Amino acid sequence: MGLFAKLSEKRMKDPVEGTIRVVGMSAPDPTATSNNYRMEGVVTGPGIEPVAVVHKGLSAPVNRWPYPGQDLPIVVDRSDPTHLVIQWKKLETGHNQAVSQAEALAAAMRGETTPDGAPSTELPGTTGAGPAADAAVAQVLQQLGLKADEVTVTVGDGVTPPPMPAAAPEPQVRSAADILASGTPGSATLLGTFPSDQPAPKPDHTLIGLMLNVMIDGRPPYQVQNLYNAPTVKLAKLTPGALLPVKADPSQPQAVAVDWDAVAPSSAAARRPSPR
Repeated sequence: MGLFAKLSEKRMKDPVEGTIRVVGMSAPDPTATSNNYRMEGVVTGPGIEPVAVVHKGLSAPVNRWPYPGQDLPIVVDRSDPTHLVIQWKKLETGHNQAVSQAEALAAAMRGETTPDGAPSTELPGTTGAGPAADAAVAQVLQQLGLKADEVTVTVGDGVTPPPMPAAAPEPQVRSAADILASGTPGSATLLGTFPSDQPAPKPDHTLIGLMLNVMIDGRPPYQVQNLYNAPTVKLAKLTPGALLPVKADPSQPQAVAVDWDAVAPSSAAARRPSPR
């Protein structure tokens, strides 16, 4: 815990452990290791009625950057719920979160349960087994550099996993170029971003996670959460609420590509002189 966080906790009159549900989150600089932030959320805790707060802070770790819908562990002043300290070290890194989500979704599709008997958790944006969920699993695993048979799910000591069903044909994962060439056009509102621990596959690009509310003609809006290879000069455009041009694969709605050529670069990047 940083010095400022320790001092902030000491100033609390009645500190208790609680949580804040993230509703809105500022976007980080993906090239930095930590960033200032602004967060809108709902605080809950022992003896605290749910209360909406706006929280600003310093030096949040970019590799643990929160996303809307996530519950964060906090220490909060029961006498003033707007006075809180986020316990960043208790959060997983973005890469570990993605691996956990992929493992949980793979287990859910196999019909497995957690050690306490509860159904396995699905990846946000999917609705259970089926072609769309299969595509989401394949896409997440591909982005993590894993194959389906390399993902293991721990079910607890002394618990024997159920037998594996016959292997189904691996769903085809289309590239962003293929989706842009033949997908259905639409738009997406940026809900938030999350960092990736993986290097970008192309120079002058940054691999970054985007949470999108996708709007395609002929179907209701839906949410996706994927990694995208974004041109570095256009990162400044990735702020919550931004409207991005996209195309989606009609047969795999979770396969959504951003049309980066149609996204204008930031004004600072546009003014930068080109190398001679």
